[in-house]
Amino acid sequence: MVPILAADRGKSLPTFDSVRRMIGNHRFRQSSALVGFLLCAISGNPDNNQPRIPTLDLCSFGIGREVCDGHKPEFPVEPRVDVTTIDRTVTPTIRTRSSLVPNSERGVLRSSLRVRPVVDGQRIDSADRGPTRVQNDSGSSALCSGCFHFDIDLDGRTDALTDGLLILRYLFGFSGSTLTNGATSSDATRLDSAEIESYLLTNLNEFDIDGDNRQEALTDGLLFLRYLFGFRGSTLTEGATTDASSRTHPNEIVEFVEARLDSDVDGDGMGAVPLFVDKFRPGNINGPTLERWTMQGSCTTSADNSGVNLGAYCLGAATPSHLQTSFNTTGYSNIRLSYGRLPNLDGAFEDGERFVAEWSADGSAPWHLIEESTATEFAGVSFELPEDASGHPDFTLRFSVEADGVGGSELFWMDNVVVTGDVPQCVDHQWKEQYDAPFTDVNGEFVGGSEIFRIVRHGSDLFATNTYWFDENNPWYGTGDQWGQILVKSTEAEEWREDYDLGQGVLRPEVLQSVTFDSAGVNLLLASTYRLESGNYHIDVWTRDDSTGNWTKTTPHSGITPADTHDISVRQVVVHQDTVTGEELILLTVGTQGMLEGRYDADEPGQISWDPLIPVNFNSRAMGMAIANDIVVVGGGNQIWHRVDGAAPTYAMVHDMGDLVADENLEPPQGTYRGMTTIDNPVGAGESILFSWVPDHRSTGIIWRLDPDGVGYTRTAETDIGDLLSAYLEVPVYFSLCTYSYFLPVTNPATGNLEHLGGCLNVIGGNEYPTWAQNEAGTSGHYMGGVYFIRHRDGSYTLREVRGRHNGEDDPRDSIRAIELSPFDDSVYFGGHDSAFLPSTNLAWMYSASLEDVLEVCAD
Repeated sequence: MVPILAADRGKSLPTFDSVRRMIGNHRFRQSSALVGFLLCAISGNPDNNQPRIPTLDLCSFGIGREVCDGHKPEFPVEPRVDVTTIDRTVTPTIRTRSSLVPNSERGVLRSSLRVRPVVDGQRIDSADRGPTRVQNDSGSSALCSGCFHFDIDLDGRTDALTDGLLILRYLFGFSGSTLTNGATSSDATRLDSAEIESYLLTNLNEFDIDGDNRQEALTDGLLFLRYLFGFRGSTLTEGATTDASSRTHPNEIVEFVEARLDSDVDGDGMGAVPLFVDKFRPGNINGPTLERWTMQGSCTTSADNSGVNLGAYCLGAATPSHLQTSFNTTGYSNIRLSYGRLPNLDGAFEDGERFVAEWSADGSAPWHLIEESTATEFAGVSFELPEDASGHPDFTLRFSVEADGVGGSELFWMDNVVVTGDVPQCVDHQWKEQYDAPFTDVNGEFVGGSEIFRIVRHGSDLFATNTYWFDENNPWYGTGDQWGQILVKSTEAEEWREDYDLGQGVLRPEVLQSVTFDSAGVNLLLASTYRLESGNYHIDVWTRDDSTGNWTKTTPHSGITPADTHDISVRQVVVHQDTVTGEELILLTVGTQGMLEGRYDADEPGQISWDPLIPVNFNSRAMGMAIANDIVVVGGGNQIWHRVDGAAPTYAMVHDMGDLVADENLEPPQGTYRGMTTIDNPVGAGESILFSWVPDHRSTGIIWRLDPDGVGYTRTAETDIGDLLSAYLEVPVYFSLCTYSYFLPVTNPATGNLEHLGGCLNVIGGNEYPTWAQNEAGTSGHYMGGVYFIRHRDGSYTLREVRGRHNGEDDPRDSIRAIELSPFDDSVYFGGHDSAFLPSTNLAWMYSASLEDVLEVCAD
């Protein structure tokens, strides 16, 4: 055993085996190095006669190399790369580990090292997890009622290697200098050992973390230290509670601790969020890799000399070739830039030739040097830009090769450009769980479901549709007899109740929308989907009589069931006034089959008279539809179609995204436009169209904008949600499907600006965050967190999460399908889950929070 320095209160001192319990059933379990580190940290310096604690793997553990130097981990000094000159107004850090390089794994340049647990993603039944209805971002429903918090050394943050060690040492019986030696930070304002001991003694009851009316090192101290090291779920509590403990579930421990954390958990109340990210990863898409850059000279995407890592390269010429991009840094501080680069790709630089990185406030002079280099080796580099890089709506980055043009072989290659900035942390956001399936409603009806498909405001009520796709409560997947439902609530305080059961054969009510016929002054709630029966399909439409609450079903179209039922999927409905005839019409998309059109008729069942189907040759199911510049615009496959108005309407294809499909393969489960929404044209007159285009399983959530240009459309890639998420979570992101049905327009109450909300499904790797639907190797899966984005008026994007980071214990909050403003108050409802062809019984979910909290630009 490593000798322990004198302890005045005479409690039992830790042994190697007892401290090893701090590791628990975790990937660190077998690491004697970490056990040695904890012994060393608890006791202070080891005796000089003792062997040095073994080196820890910094990449795996994020703790440090020489673990006993200064009683706290010491992070490595990064190797530097010689460059011609460096602007000393920025601070470079060079990383040469190969793990920073490969785009084949879509890794990222990690800006920090954090210990985070591996979560197995297994669900806990709702009866066992003790849900809290109103919760803040961290999952806590309690607030610190007094002055106590776990910031023991009073440095503005709560850290494992200061506050955690002080509590652990105190519970082991340490006092005086042995209590505080090496366990306070350089920023601490409570330093005196007597003052710290007095604070600990006065608040001793607060350290009873497991609720057994005792304060012990190997239960309470262990739980607290594990929490601060990032352990969650069963790895937090295993072996660290007793039979007398009243708090044993991980959620209860987390709630107790987080209620006593200083709200300024990292010292300055700020957290980093991604502003701009480009990983230059084409996947199945050729074009968007450079569509967010302006180019001079010869620049394109390609692999590096290894033939593996995808990136961008530029060829030198008499006029310097460069890549340039702009984004908004207003409201962000501590701007950081990282990227991978091979400045002198072929070793062809001659005297005076160089790779240059620089920035400008608005894309014009003066340009500020970030770095210049002639290096012939790849390296990942990161820079902290000066304070005056903040606050610029058109902040511009430029990467160039300055060469004399002789021979024309001077090349630079780069990858993984990541820009982050600091914003305030999200504090005291109240998220309310609105739907916790299954339950019995007020009328005794069963309510459950695998997905929340739509949420719609209609009149003074809020409606939603749930589905039973891959839910064992449906007879196709289990022993139940439940089919798709339309749900309603009439006040905020009410629970959801069944308004209508769509009946036999209806798994997923795909459309639910409140539609208004202005010419008749009539507002109808309409639902629609397809139904299969004896080799045929039927397109059913239901409308609601609000005066009675009754629903009427009509079937305006039927046909022979195609081999792929995606070809009859019904996803969008609009009301449009024909610009030629003046007639007001309702239009409904039908997969790849075409369009259904009808008109209001009070004498018809369901109050709509439908015309026969108009065939349209969509090459994949139509999933996007909007009205822009008085034209009905429909997106299906890789094509954009316009309705040609008139007494005999037709549809004409006006734009094709096919040039972006590398192998001409559209996959039907994705394979189309999502969330088509109209906005004011930011670069000219008229209206533009926003959407996410998802051609196949390699898509990464690129948000596109089509601007009318007098002839057709000019196409712009506004952002790549998958790239932003990879920087936000610091893990690979392999697939993102965003805006299932629409962007929700909202007015920001703080600014009066129009903004848009959208949600995503995300497949991630890295084994650092909870996932479900993992691949066979267990290396990737659907992130369980509810990721949504805010599109700001200037076209910039901020990522947030419903109820903050997922804790790995709750049911998934994945795949936000529906977002809607509440008719009851100022809150926003989110709902979703995507079954992804896997069992998903009772995984439908909904949460709400105030619009102000939802739109705050802050770090979750």
